[in-house]
Amino acid sequence: MNREKLTAADVITGELGQSGDWVVACVEPQVQWPTSVQKITYRGQTVFVLPQFDDYYPSLVVKLGAGLATFEAGQVLILNLLSAMCWVEGRGALVDQWVGGNLPRPMAGFSQSGIHLMMTDHFRCHYLPDVIDQQTRWALAFYREGLSIHQVSYAFLSFYKIINILHDGGAKQKAWINANVNAATANDHVGSNQRLQELRAAGTDVGEYLYESGRCAVAHAGQGPTVDPENPADLKRLMQDLPLVRALAAYAIEFEFKIKSAGTVYKEHLYELEGFRALFGEALCQKLKDGEEVNPEEVPTLPALHVGLHGKDDYGPLTDLRPAVSSIESGMVYLGCTSADGRTRLMLGLDFPNERLRTNIFDGLISLDDGSEVGLRNAVAVMTFKRAYFANGELVVKRVDTGALMGRCDAFLPTNVDMGGTLKNFDAIIAELTRLANERSTHS
Repeated sequence: MNREKLTAADVITGELGQSGDWVVACVEPQVQWPTSVQKITYRGQTVFVLPQFDDYYPSLVVKLGAGLATFEAGQVLILNLLSAMCWVEGRGALVDQWVGGNLPRPMAGFSQSGIHLMMTDHFRCHYLPDVIDQQTRWALAFYREGLSIHQVSYAFLSFYKIINILHDGGAKQKAWINANVNAATANDHVGSNQRLQELRAAGTDVGEYLYESGRCAVAHAGQGPTVDPENPADLKRLMQDLPLVRALAAYAIEFEFKIKSAGTVYKEHLYELEGFRALFGEALCQKLKDGEEVNPEEVPTLPALHVGLHGKDDYGPLTDLRPAVSSIESGMVYLGCTSADGRTRLMLGLDFPNERLRTNIFDGLISLDDGSEVGLRNAVAVMTFKRAYFANGELVVKRVDTGALMGRCDAFLPTNVDMGGTLKNFDAIIAELTRLANERSTHS
C-alpha cells in the first residue's frame, strides 16, 4: 500500500507542538511501529510514539515536568517502557541516539540508516508490565538487548545474563537450567525444543554445555573455551543454541521474576479488569472471585472513567463518566456510570469470577433527550460510538485523571446479522439525529 509521506507539520502539532524540555529517543525498532502518533500512559507520564516522518527517525518522546525532572529520568522512563514493549511483542528495539530540545525533533538521516520498519495502522500497547524491582528491570532490559543485537554471541550472552541474575554461581546456574529446560521449551519457543532434543541425543548435559560452551566461551577469551568470532563453526553452534537460551530467559522472566507474557495474559483474560483489580486490591478481588458476599462500602472510591474504542476518536459524552456501585451479585460488581450532565448513562459489569468486563453497549448505553440541541448532539456521539463498536470495535476504559487503562475487551464480533444492512441502519439514525440537532440549532 502506498502511503502519503508524513511531514513535521503533520506530526509536531497539538501537544507535541508545545514548547518545553523534551527527551527524544531515536529508535531502531523490530517491533511493529505505528503510522500515526500514539500516546501511552506509563508511570503516570504521557509518552508519545512518533511515526517515521520526513527523514527523521521513528521515536519515543516525553516532556519533562512534574514527576520527571531531568533528562536522565526521561531516558530511564523511555528505556523501561521500551523493554516492556519488547517483552510483550517478542521483538527487539534499540535506541540509536538521544536528542532533546524545546520541541520533540528526532534525529535526521533515517533514509541512510538501513532500518526497515514493520508499520501498522493498528498499534496496541494494552499490556505493559511496569516493575519496581531492579533485578526484574534488568531482566527485561537484557531480554530486549538479546532480541535486538545482530551479533549472535552477544545476543546469547544477553539472554544468559537473566539466568545469571537468578543464580550467582556456575553450579547453581547449571542446576537451574537442567531443572527447568523441559518446561521452558514445552511450547517449542522459537525452535528451542528441537535444539534441546539434538543436544540430548548427543548425550549432552544441557546445563553444563550452555554454561561452559556458551556463557563462559562468549564472556572469556584466551583461557578455557573461547568463541572465535571468525570461526564459522562457533558462530553456527551459537546460532543453533540461541533459541534454547532465549526460551530459558523467557521462562525465567515469567516464572521466576513473575512477569506474565502476553500469551498468558491473553489466555487468562486478566487484561479485561487489570486496572480495576489494582484499584480494588488483592484481598477484595479474591473475595469477589470466590463469590463471597461483599458490601458496596468495601469498594474503594472510583475515579471518573473515559469509555472509548481503541484507535478511534473520543466520543464526547463518554469521556467523563462518574461511576457508582449499583449492586454486587456473586462476584459481579455493577457500576452505573453517568456523564457529568446526567444525559448519558452506561452500565458496566466487573465479572471478577470470570475475569471479564461485561457490558451491553446496545441496550445498556442510553442518551437522554431533554429537548436541547446538546442532548441530540450527545445522542449522535453515542450512536456513532455504537456503530463503531458494532464494526469490530475494541472497548477500552481508562481513568480520566491519569489516562491509565482500567480494562478492555477484545474486538466485538457480531453474529447472525446482516452486517451491511445494520451499518446502513446506524447511518440512517445518525443522519436523522444530526438533522434534528441542526434544526434545533436554528430555532435556539
